[in-house]
Amino acid sequence: MPSLTTDNYIQIGTGLIALGAVAYSWWIGNKQHKLQERMVLIEESKEKERQCEKDKADIHCWLKQERRVRNQKEYLYTYLCFQNKGQAKATNVTVLINTIPILEYPAFKNHKYDKTAEMEPQVPPVRYIVTLRHPHMPPYTVDVSWEDNSGKSGHRETTVNL
Repeated sequence: MPSLTTDNYIQIGTGLIALGAVAYSWWIGNKQHKLQERMVLIEESKEKERQCEKDKADIHCWLKQERRVRNQKEYLYTYLCFQNKGQAKATNVTVLINTIPILEYPAFKNHKYDKTAEMEPQVPPVRYIVTLRHPHMPPYTVDVSWEDNSGKSGHRETTVNL
């Protein structure tokens, strides 16, 4: 059996180190590839979410009071306001006040048509004058539902008070 010299051991050691470096490089490259694939999936998911947000309406409501002077007399008006703060048009909007459709609720009887049937995004709020008479005083439970381009029905239930 031939004996191994110091040079042979150095060559074997160098070969093993090179083989280890290649294996480590492959392992790192494989991890980077998987990481890159995951980052692409995350970015695609975020883009899909952004697109879905563009297709969504988001209707908010609140009560607002304004003082106005008419014929040198000051009046306090109360409004129930609705605004689509989303990025898509809301259609087939239904508003229930304490489980009653808004135009049938006594505090809103002075309105002839439903102003919220369709709501464009990012426009000034739609306002209903509230007739404040007992027993129809706030707080009101306002239940708003709508459809938009996202394919899902939107819904928000809010309690509004002065």
